[in-house]
Amino acid sequence: MTIPRPLPSSHPVAGGELADLPKERRVRLLALTCLIFFTTCGGAYGLEPLIGAVGPAWSIALILITPLVWSLPTALMAAELTALMPEEGGYYVWTRKTFGSFWAVQQTCWTITCAIAWLAIYPVLFVGYLSFFIPALSPAASADHPVQAWAVRWLIGVLVIVFGMALNLRGAREVGQSAEVSTYLVLGAFVVMLMVWLKGGPAPGLAMDAIRNDLASNHKGALLLGLSVIVFDCSGWENASTYAGEVDKPQRNYPRALLLALLMLVLCYVLPVLAGISATTSPDIWSSDAGWPVIARLIGGRWLGSLIAAAGLVSAY
Repeated sequence: MTIPRPLPSSHPVAGGELADLPKERRVRLLALTCLIFFTTCGGAYGLEPLIGAVGPAWSIALILITPLVWSLPTALMAAELTALMPEEGGYYVWTRKTFGSFWAVQQTCWTITCAIAWLAIYPVLFVGYLSFFIPALSPAASADHPVQAWAVRWLIGVLVIVFGMALNLRGAREVGQSAEVSTYLVLGAFVVMLMVWLKGGPAPGLAMDAIRNDLASNHKGALLLGLSVIVFDCSGWENASTYAGEVDKPQRNYPRALLLALLMLVLCYVLPVLAGISATTSPDIWSSDAGWPVIARLIGGRWLGSLIAAAGLVSAY
C-alpha cells in the first residue's frame, strides 16, 4: 500500500483542484494507473499458491470471475467517492464525513493493523526472489549456518522497508514515477515470457488439456481455499484514495485509472497462468517456494527464469 506523506496545506477547491500544489507536482493519469496497479496487484507474483492449491481449472475460473464480482464494485465505489471527495486521507475522509470522527479513527486503526501484516509480506517476497540469484539466502541452503542466514535475510528485509519508506516520504509524484518504471519492468518481463511461450515454449494447447483434465478431478474444499487466495490478490482498490489530494484532475482521472488498472490486473493474471500451466501443474512448483522464476525457466530456460525473478524483486519493492 503506497501512502505518501500528506501535504499540510492541501485543501481542494472547486472541481477538486488544489490551490497550492503546482500542476507539475501532481500525479497524472499514467502514473496514477501504475500506482493503483501496484497497490492492488503488482504483477502475477503471489498467485502461484492458488494454482498449486486448487488446480488450473478452478484457478482460471476464479481469476476471471473474482475481479468482476469483487474488484469491479469496489473500484467503482472508490472511483465515485474519490471523485466526490478528492482529499488527502481517502477512506478516512469518507468515513469521517459519513459517520463522524470516532468511526473514522476506528477505521484507520483497523487499516493500520491490517497493513502491518500485509506489508510484512513484501520484504519476505523480495528475499525469496533474491535467493534465486543467491541460493545461500534460501532457508534450505542455509541450514549449516541458520543464525547468520537469518540475520542476513532480516537485514535485507529491513533495507527494503527503509528504502520504500524513503521513497514514500518524497511524495505521491515521486512514488508515481517509480511505479511507472516498475510497471514497465514487471509487465515487460511477463510479456517476454508470453512471447517465448508462444514462439517456442510448451504448446498453448497443453494449457487447455490441463484445464480439461483438472475439471475431471475432485478438489474438495477448493472453492473456499481458492477464494482466500484470489480475494487477497484482487483487493486494495480503496487504498488508492489516500493520495487523492495530489492527483491531477481526480474527477476525470480516478475512474479511468481504476478501470485501466483492473484490466491490467486480469490480463497479467490470466495470461501468465495459461502459459505456466502448459509447462507444469505440479503443486510443488506452483508454490511460494518455487513460483514464477522456476515456471519461467521451464518455459524458456535459465535466462527467462532470471528475468522473471528480477522483475519479482521490482514488484516486491
